[in-house]
Amino acid sequence: MKIKKPKLTNSYFIITLVIVVLYFGYRAVGLLSDPIKTTNAVMVTSDDRILSEGVFIRDETVISGKSGIVQYRASDGEKVSNGAVIADVFVSEEAAGKSRELGLLNKRISNIENAIRINTDASNASRLDNLITLEVTDMAESLDNKVTTYVSDRVDQLKQLMIQRSIAQNGGLMDESGFAQLKFRAEQLTQQVESARTTILTEESGYFSRMVDGMEGRLKTDQIDSLTCASLQQILDQTTEQNTNAFGKIIKGFDWYYATVVPNEEARTLTKGKTVTLRIASAGITGIEVFVHDIRFEGDRAVVILKGTTNSDQIASLRTVSGEIVKRSYTGVKVPKEALRILDGKEGVYVLSGQRAVFKEIKRLYETEEYYVAEANGTDSNGLYIYDEIIIDQKGLTDGKVIR
Repeated sequence: MKIKKPKLTNSYFIITLVIVVLYFGYRAVGLLSDPIKTTNAVMVTSDDRILSEGVFIRDETVISGKSGIVQYRASDGEKVSNGAVIADVFVSEEAAGKSRELGLLNKRISNIENAIRINTDASNASRLDNLITLEVTDMAESLDNKVTTYVSDRVDQLKQLMIQRSIAQNGGLMDESGFAQLKFRAEQLTQQVESARTTILTEESGYFSRMVDGMEGRLKTDQIDSLTCASLQQILDQTTEQNTNAFGKIIKGFDWYYATVVPNEEARTLTKGKTVTLRIASAGITGIEVFVHDIRFEGDRAVVILKGTTNSDQIASLRTVSGEIVKRSYTGVKVPKEALRILDGKEGVYVLSGQRAVFKEIKRLYETEEYYVAEANGTDSNGLYIYDEIIIDQKGLTDGKVIR
């Protein structure tokens, strides 16, 4: 008699299915209860800096003169020599208007004279049309991109090309009578302007600035050695107002100083004679190389004086400002502090590689309140790369552990 074996195929299938469901259910519960948090490794630049409130100290001479309608010839930050003309003062707005008209007229006459010297004739008309088209196109693109540098020069060039085109259209001849009228009008305006104008001259050489705030003469470079925390703080607390009765000032010499009061612990991170970078965001100054001229400790604070030699229109107009003293900048990979781990005495992070956690050693360059700046990896396959998925604040990690 044959004994029939029970068919367990269905039972085995059901048991296997239950095990699989339970396994993936367990994995799903684990992932939901303890989700893996990651962040991409990205490059970052961080500054080791000191925030400060400081004052610019320079040797300056105020330029005064007869009041009236002022038209400046010198620009802010422009280097001028002794006896240079910085401005014209007119007795009335009408006279100032005639001066502006004369300036435009003289430019037009100059453009016509240049066109005559080029000896333009009808054969050049097509070439001039192309040049005018190119000039207009370039100007339109520059303005669209908000690049306004040398726009006035480009306008003058375009006007000259148009005058040349007009002459070419007339067979190389120009309207002699019309040109004579322009010159006659310019002579008339010159006589009228000269009789209503007073010229303002400099009495010494230096850098010109229109900004006069009343601190000129009160802050001199020979006073920096006597500055204390209290006296400097008093200067910083004062409000400055532009002197409208002055035409501007001459900044003498190349050297200027930036003086500030900082806590002792920050002052001790500076070294006298060393180079640092001064950044003034409010004036659009991203970085000026300066030297640490002096550090004087008083109680829990210190007077820090920086010396600079770079001059510009932006710097010339500054007095009391908020500045950043940048000691050094660090560029590297951004590593969140909560991601840092120690393995076999080495610092590093775990990154997600497929379904596994892989330990990668790092070298810290700089530390902020929220993250570290780590040295960027070059060719080391075990190092941290840009866009690696750094695992954050995950417990129980080991090198090579399957976590997904």
